[in-house]
Amino acid sequence: MASAAKPTDPAGPPGSFVRDLFIPTPKLYGLPILIDTNIVVFLVMALSGLGVMSFDRDDLLVWGANFRPAIHGIGMFRLITSQFVHGGLIHLANNLYGLLFAGMFLTPVALNGRLIASYLLCGLGGSIASVLAHPATVSVGASGAIFGLFGILLTLVLFGDARLAEARKFIFINAGIFVELNLLVVPTVNLTATPSAVLTGQSVTVSWTSSNATMCMASGDPAFSGTVALSGSVTIKPTTAGTLMLTLSCSGAGGMSTKNQSVTVSAATATGGASHGGGGSLDLLTVVGLGLVAFRRRRASGARMPSWRRFESVRARESS
Repeated sequence: MASAAKPTDPAGPPGSFVRDLFIPTPKLYGLPILIDTNIVVFLVMALSGLGVMSFDRDDLLVWGANFRPAIHGIGMFRLITSQFVHGGLIHLANNLYGLLFAGMFLTPVALNGRLIASYLLCGLGGSIASVLAHPATVSVGASGAIFGLFGILLTLVLFGDARLAEARKFIFINAGIFVELNLLVVPTVNLTATPSAVLTGQSVTVSWTSSNATMCMASGDPAFSGTVALSGSVTIKPTTAGTLMLTLSCSGAGGMSTKNQSVTVSAATATGGASHGGGGSLDLLTVVGLGLVAFRRRRASGARMPSWRRFESVRARESS
């Protein structure tokens, strides 16, 4: 008597779920490719000695971070490459969580190529919005793409897509968790300069604070440049007239935030010797003018007569 066939586990053998998340197969490759690309880029950066918990602003730019002044020519690809670069380990972990759940929920709707296309298009929209809203900010991460994926999910759920009916509750929960995590870990930066308008050589006090940051980089003045404390103040003395742009970029688990502060520097008014020089010029013009008047009077009264004879004639008239 033949034994009854053992029913096949639809979930597959143990470990197959995790394997399907990281190993692309002909039937399921969209989500694994996105997850693996984000992880591989981070590992290569970390193994290159750039850091683990956070990366330097300049290193992020080298690896394809989004930055408006660099968006020209081949730099246009930064709108795409920045979607796979992260500011540090916690930043990557946070985005992988969002990508994992958004990708799994979207699998019944957008599988493989469609999922990758959705990720790239949503991320492209986020990158463009970033350079328009924050032209001086260096931005990295998959957050824009993942927010877009959750936006697609929520739209389909709200329109009653039957393929997502059973996951409706989990979609709302995980979307809320992802948004909350991003709000909690994204660095915030405050930068002030007092006063904001000075003459060359005058002192300006630059103060700054940050939160959720692990490293801050400053630029704009020799006294305010390079790696700085997460909060502090420094005094600078601008020597060149014009607009001085101070920049503070702080990176942390949630990415990087940049704050700019401009200082208007005017040329100092010359004093002391310079003023006397101006008075000397005026005196010289006065002497020249009086000399011309005297010359004209001399010619009108007979300038050819020797001066001693004119003196004698005047004296004779006075005595008569």
